[in-house]
Amino acid sequence: MWGLSREAEKHVLAEVREFENGSLEVDMEPELLDYRYISLPREFFAKFELSGDSDAMTRLWNDHDSPIRTPVIALNKIERDLIHLPMIPEAGELMTCLKLAYSHGAAQSSKLESFETAVEDIFNRVGDMPVQLAETGHLNITDEELLKLYGELYTYSAYINLQTDILETPDWFWDNEDLEPVYLKTAKYLDISKRTVVLNIRLKTLNNMYALFRDERNLQSGYWLTWIVIWLIIIEVVIALIEVAEIIHP
Repeated sequence: MWGLSREAEKHVLAEVREFENGSLEVDMEPELLDYRYISLPREFFAKFELSGDSDAMTRLWNDHDSPIRTPVIALNKIERDLIHLPMIPEAGELMTCLKLAYSHGAAQSSKLESFETAVEDIFNRVGDMPVQLAETGHLNITDEELLKLYGELYTYSAYINLQTDILETPDWFWDNEDLEPVYLKTAKYLDISKRTVVLNIRLKTLNNMYALFRDERNLQSGYWLTWIVIWLIIIEVVIALIEVAEIIHP
């Protein structure tokens, strides 16, 4: 959280936990980005002929239609996990909105990381099974475990592509269009789009593995069903022979 120590942040999170609506799937490290304030160059003030009236400056900075907002927003940048914010004491509302724009990108990255961790856990659990199948010709997995695996894969795929806003610009930017470039800059820096593509590729690979496991289980089931039918036929033939023998030798 902006301007809070780790201990203070934990205290705030504990206070608002009762209002939580859903949580991340797995425990994970938060997205840590540091920040610092930078002074605006004098040429900037001279260009816009800014006055020294504090109240007038506050209205100017916080007015969404002010011509000065776009150049100031453009001065923001993020590099090497460090956010550079312009130091503007009179622009309290604008500074809060800038921080919120950065926070939207960081929050989406954290949500995406929770999915990455969960999918990585699935891959670690089943990653050796194709090798096992190649070496032994069968898998040590039950039908119930296979169905659970399918449920996990479908759930994460649906969450990532249908039920979450990882790939969408948050609705807040509809009313704050001038701040959307800051969010997009953050999302690009955190590689949200690229990571989502990689995550979907991993999910597709896992789904292909699931199809392989399902086919192997179907082959095993078909193998045993074939032998059951064969033994039933043998039993029927034996019974028929016994009946014939009783008829011939009553």
